[in-house]
Amino acid sequence: MPPMIVADGDGNIKQFIQATHCPLAMLEHHEFSQDVMVYNVDVNDKVYLFTDGVEESRNSANEMFGEARLHGLFDGTDGNMFDRIIGRLAEFTAGQDQDDDITLAVLDCVPNAGPKVRARDTIKVLPWSLNYDLGIDDIRASNPVSQIVPLLSNAIGLDVHQDYLSTILSELYSNALEHGLLELDSSMKQTEDGFMDYYSLRSQRLADLQTGMINIQIHFKHNGSCYQIELQMSDSGAGFDYQKARAVAGENDAFGRGIGILESLCDDVVYSKGGSSVTVTYALE
Repeated sequence: MPPMIVADGDGNIKQFIQATHCPLAMLEHHEFSQDVMVYNVDVNDKVYLFTDGVEESRNSANEMFGEARLHGLFDGTDGNMFDRIIGRLAEFTAGQDQDDDITLAVLDCVPNAGPKVRARDTIKVLPWSLNYDLGIDDIRASNPVSQIVPLLSNAIGLDVHQDYLSTILSELYSNALEHGLLELDSSMKQTEDGFMDYYSLRSQRLADLQTGMINIQIHFKHNGSCYQIELQMSDSGAGFDYQKARAVAGENDAFGRGIGILESLCDDVVYSKGGSSVTVTYALE
């Protein structure tokens, strides 16, 4: 997939976001990684996503539209790049038969009003807890995050927090499985071949795993000033050096961002048991 383009409101390219995952439907469910990558954008920036059919469209001389021609349109003279790209593409192909899908999407970056709201100010919400003990068969069967998040979103006051809680749970679970039980090293992802090797090894080790467990505890409670969610993810692995991982993440954009994501979304992140247990607090305020 071609890289996404982040441009400012005038149409100047600010950065490219390279695809780092296999195409959808290429991997089995248990092989798919839900790692989250974080990129900073400014208000009024636009993120352009497109399929390779845009660059590979051909004219009557059998020339491809190409990456250089596409990037050249972002010259800072037109903020409405969507219409500009579609128009130039139509001129270039000039009625030629289309031999691939052409998809273009634009994300407008607008101010975030903040999703954090109190669970409910008008009623007293009772505390509750969830506990999951996942064995090898459970871990191989599916990713539990996809089943837990819908339950949380149905709880009083948590519907607006669904995306954030999903990201937090995904990062915690990915860390517990890949680094705790499977003992994978994220530094393998520094190269394209290493990225593929990482997920190939992930699949192999998951299939060969004989023992291990992951425990997930979720508590909804009031701390005296606001409601909060406390999530604890523990695994039976040997743990990992989370302080080293935090330092490496700050030096390399290709991997190790999980800790930074957790610390940016949560009010508190505490590691224990040598890194094999993580407790985070997310305040609903």
